[in-house]
Amino acid sequence: MTAAEIDLKKQRAKTLFLTSQMSQKDIAELVDISTQALSRWVNEEQWDTLKDEITQSDPETLRLLYKRRRALAEDDNTDNSDSIAKLTTAITAIEKKMSIGQTAVLFTELLTFTQSYDVELAKQVARATDNFIKSKM
Repeated sequence: MTAAEIDLKKQRAKTLFLTSQMSQKDIAELVDISTQALSRWVNEEQWDTLKDEITQSDPETLRLLYKRRRALAEDDNTDNSDSIAKLTTAITAIEKKMSIGQTAVLFTELLTFTQSYDVELAKQVARATDNFIKSKM
């Protein structure tokens, strides 16, 4: 297997790891790599930490932040502008992170589609999509 083929498999495994609920064993089988190789990549590049950042219960957190911001905005007794601004900043950060997760899912589908008819192009797309996602974090 060439270095480019390994890189493509690594990118595909990373995307599946980050965006699905599949076990490492299932991902390894799907991507056609050993579970040891996948485990090594996960540990060396801290994919677990990255996945936690992407998939924490953001919708619930957003709901609570919006609710708190709304309550502060409706409170006429005090000046809550600083608290409202901080909540708005937190909401924006979480929405950006959720957007990254959705983008990763879309890129996974694109890579799977592209790989089905042009492996070389899929390799280029995999590198570009990984760099794009990293740039958005």
